[in-house]
Amino acid sequence: MQLDKIALNCDWFDFEDVVTFITLMSHLKGGTQGSRTKLWSSLNMKDSDALKVFLGMREISFEQQNLFETLHRVTFNYFAKPDPGQPDIWLDSPNWRFTNPRHDRQAALKDCQLDLEYVDSFGLAAAAWEKDVFKGTYKYQQTNEAQQFRLFVALGVFGFPDPMQFFIPR
Repeated sequence: MQLDKIALNCDWFDFEDVVTFITLMSHLKGGTQGSRTKLWSSLNMKDSDALKVFLGMREISFEQQNLFETLHRVTFNYFAKPDPGQPDIWLDSPNWRFTNPRHDRQAALKDCQLDLEYVDSFGLAAAAWEKDVFKGTYKYQQTNEAQQFRLFVALGVFGFPDPMQFFIPR
């Protein structure tokens, strides 16, 4: 049974747009020294929500919805692309379609390692990947099948429709 989710429509975004969206949202947090802006604190959000909104969220507040819609518009203005407007910006199921060009569909998970370059390309801080996505360290735990499996499952639980995209042959 699929529980209700809400997701930003990816149809007008390319991967660079997603990275810009994540980067712009990170600017709202404030400095890297741990202090957060009052605006960020009032939104009650995780650092990874800029990515999660494309993969599907169970619920968002009115303020969070407004923030995501504003960032959606800013992302298009940032690149001076035609703004698609607000209709159909929200979907009740995610339409994430981005793939890793380095991924080899023929390789088995047991013969692969996490593609750290691909993970880093999203522009999300390593701490957010560890805290919100992988629920633990990921950069140095690729020595056995059990660890690979844990990373794979964590990506699926977070909402990525094809976690195998994050793995490349050893």
